[in-house]
Amino acid sequence: MFSLQPQKYLHRYTPTARKLPIAERMYLRLPLLDRLSPCTPILQIEKYSTLQTPLPFGQTVEHLACLSPRASIPDPPRSLRPSEMVSMAAAAVAAGVLLPFPFYYALWTHPQRWADLCGRGADPCRRMAQVSHALKALQLLALASVASFSWPPPLYCPVLLAVGQYLNFKVYQLLGESGTYYGVRFGKKIPWVTEFPFGYIKDPQYVGSMLSLVALLCWVPLQYVLLWCLGYVFMMWVEQKEDPTTRAKPLS
Repeated sequence: MFSLQPQKYLHRYTPTARKLPIAERMYLRLPLLDRLSPCTPILQIEKYSTLQTPLPFGQTVEHLACLSPRASIPDPPRSLRPSEMVSMAAAAVAAGVLLPFPFYYALWTHPQRWADLCGRGADPCRRMAQVSHALKALQLLALASVASFSWPPPLYCPVLLAVGQYLNFKVYQLLGESGTYYGVRFGKKIPWVTEFPFGYIKDPQYVGSMLSLVALLCWVPLQYVLLWCLGYVFMMWVEQKEDPTTRAKPLS
């Protein structure tokens, strides 16, 4: 007959949970197994210490393990359900789609901090353009990860894409890099432009970008296109008021 020395209950480690509920399991130390190293993995021991041994008081031990009094067994890793993996992937794509907008908001509301960060001799508009291009690439990669490409696309897709990109091209042509990338906020003198599309379409650059995104609906799920467009709408609202007193002062 075995002499049993009960050990502490070890929180939630359940290598045989399909056979015994957690509440019914107690880990015991047997002199028979004392010769084994306390550091021996419990799963290795259980391969030959799963017994059906009658014990005093009519008890039965179904699962035995050799553990040191201070042994600490981590919980087994839990695999993610497919629904959880899908939710995490969707959240990652949404974060990628919204990635540039906090950057735009910070530069519009705190242009002096960006100018100071760029330092003397550096063009804050050029630095903003470089960061914006990198963020735009990450946005497009996020959309591409959920896209389902087919060919040929519906007729409205190339039409909307062409119109949207034409508006973006005209804005950049008329304003240049400094006018497009917050030159006014960084203390630069940007001439007022009235040529088309300015004076005819409010915020033509954002409108062109949203038309281009709508053209991608034949390949990209609606929720991500809508989320990206909401980011543009938010920036249109932020940029509708510009306080000259908060503009950055050029570094001497």
